[in-house]
Amino acid sequence: MSTYNNVSAAFPVKKKFFSRLHIRQNTLPDLKTMQIFFNKLDFTVLQTRYTVLLWLVALTICTTVIFAEGPKAVKVFGDYGKIQTLAISEDGKVLAFSSDYRDGKGDIIVYDIEKNIKKILTRSNALDSQPVFSPDGNYIYYFSNEQDQGGIWKMPRSGGNPERVTEEKYWCEFPALSSDGKTLVYYSRRAGSYNLYEIDLATRIEKKITDGSAFDFGPVFIKNNRSIVFYSNRKDTFSLYELNRSTGKINELNGPGGFTFQPSTDSEGKFIFSVSNKRGNNDIYQVFLNSTSEPKLITPEKAHDLFPVNDAKRRTLYFISQREGDFGIYKLQY
Repeated sequence: MSTYNNVSAAFPVKKKFFSRLHIRQNTLPDLKTMQIFFNKLDFTVLQTRYTVLLWLVALTICTTVIFAEGPKAVKVFGDYGKIQTLAISEDGKVLAFSSDYRDGKGDIIVYDIEKNIKKILTRSNALDSQPVFSPDGNYIYYFSNEQDQGGIWKMPRSGGNPERVTEEKYWCEFPALSSDGKTLVYYSRRAGSYNLYEIDLATRIEKKITDGSAFDFGPVFIKNNRSIVFYSNRKDTFSLYELNRSTGKINELNGPGGFTFQPSTDSEGKFIFSVSNKRGNNDIYQVFLNSTSEPKLITPEKAHDLFPVNDAKRRTLYFISQREGDFGIYKLQY
């Protein structure tokens, strides 16, 4: 079909209007015929303009949908048992996670993204999980229930003997390191309470930083170590909170609602990522700091997306999902 015919099909003009003029060479139509023609011509022009408007609206909607979808998540690693908890090195080249592939419990695995090489770091009979990298990338801190008493351990990334960091008499989980590598934060279960603690890694002096009967979990350093974000059921349901380390003041963040958990590190103090079951699935949201802006849904797919890790320098979000059947690690540019 020619271009002209395509345009004609989209914007029809009724030729019979012109034929009613009876215009012949050296002949003029009467005034009544002219009036009928122009009345109908006005309707045709209006119809054409309306058709053009509909096309423009449709084009706008399609364009909006295309751009609203944004970048697609790309699978980085998978088909290696049940994968849980996730971390990325400071240089963005190596992932660490827990997998039950070997023994049905959990080992710490390190995976070189560029070289596509994985290595089992821990081979204990315990559950090893929740890895975090030291800032220089030389050590990995992690949770282990070795000897049936959960605590925080560390091991060289190259392998070697593990070293216990927290006291054996206390159950401690969810470790996170400050960006200077000097302070470790975690939650600990003591006397029936679940509160947050810090430990100075040089002196091994511990400090309790939250109090009360609420369950405080998943602490992460943000804003150049000035604050700690965590999730808690201080108001019945689990929501996000920010703790100012200087003043001890705790503020609730404007989260997505629902059961909200697993906060990530921040991007230049502007936002973090977190998980919520508000829509039924576990979805990842962008949550803004120091702002009343509404959280933004990042992973709208019908899948459970968990353990968001923010590589702020490369504007890349990593997370774990079963969207293709098996447990996999995905990355998403933002």
